[in-house]
Amino acid sequence: VADNPGNSDLLITMGNYYLGLRRGAEAEASYQKAIDVDPKNVKPYLVMAGFYASANQKDKTLAMYARALELEPENVNILHSAGRFYLSQGDLAEAEKKITQMLQKRPNYFPARMLKAEWLVARRDFGPAVELLGQLVQDEPKSARVHYMKGVAHFGQGDPRMANAALVKSLEMEPGNVRAHLLLAEIALNDRDPARAQREAEAALKVDPGSYPARLMLGNIQMGQQKLAEAQAVFEGLVTSEPNNPTGYYRLG
Repeated sequence: VADNPGNSDLLITMGNYYLGLRRGAEAEASYQKAIDVDPKNVKPYLVMAGFYASANQKDKTLAMYARALELEPENVNILHSAGRFYLSQGDLAEAEKKITQMLQKRPNYFPARMLKAEWLVARRDFGPAVELLGQLVQDEPKSARVHYMKGVAHFGQGDPRMANAALVKSLEMEPGNVRAHLLLAEIALNDRDPARAQREAEAALKVDPGSYPARLMLGNIQMGQQKLAEAQAVFEGLVTSEPNNPTGYYRLG
């Protein structure tokens, strides 16, 4: 970087290096230098947006996306990133605006249609979500994300059979989806099949042994099976790992 102080790509690389070392302030400074030396290059704004998003700094994240869109207003990838961020923040109105802008520019743009499906699920408009996801499955039959969201939408619609089929399909493609395992566990519990529910919860824990929702699910299943000692051990572990979360204390009580 010292030999090429005006190279924004090198500054971004250096920022990534600092970030890997958890030296956030230095990473931010390096990304900012990349913007300063090449203010009309959209890339460092997007990198900085991702940095701020990971730090849950909403206003700064949106400012970076706004600047990037000023430079490249027709860039649907930027619109998609901004829309997904709005959706992650629960700002459905702004997410809808970005989705609409993307679809106006590119009506068949798969990421925009997928984001719209997720937006519909967030709005609990499960019927339209199922319909759209059915179309997306035809377009991208090997997308684990599409099958997973289709399962979520079917579950929300009150169709556990279709939800189960879609979630199983998603796990064939992405076995590490903890949320899919937990939703299958919930379906199994609703079917009064605690043994199957426990298998799904344990499968989730194989993927992520520290998953609080998976451990809570397992403890609740064991409690329902009157496996009180096992359940108590799980709940005590929840309290130890997250002492400020009241759920573990409640279950122990």
